[in-house]
Amino acid sequence: MSEQDRVRWDQRHADREPPDKADVDLPAAFRPYADVFPRAGNALDVACGRGTGAVWLALRGMTVHGVDVSPVAVRAARDLAGRCGVAARCRFDAMDLDAGLPPEGSSMCCCAACSATDGWTWLWSRGLRPAAFSRSVR
Repeated sequence: MSEQDRVRWDQRHADREPPDKADVDLPAAFRPYADVFPRAGNALDVACGRGTGAVWLALRGMTVHGVDVSPVAVRAARDLAGRCGVAARCRFDAMDLDAGLPPEGSSMCCCAACSATDGWTWLWSRGLRPAAFSRSVR
């Protein structure tokens, strides 16, 4: 992503109140499938934003690595994980996703910010394969 994109996302997250424990949930597109999400294993949350979905996965029992281009969002995600008691199962990193994805393996990938076609193509080009996806939507 460009520096301009990072600044835009930082501003978007900085303008919002910090997420509350009550905000912890799956993104709306995933909610109908909540019962089939794993209760153990490693998850990669791409474009995790302020961490509400990642913390939900951690509360469910997964170990989660959330990545986002916005350091502001990542700080909010870390804070939320701490307040929800799952900081030990959550890792959040600010990174330019165009440079690639974290190298560690994950049993599941969650990308609520990607469009169905573009997101799959983008994630595939960075080494994730369809078996790793829970669903990719915009």
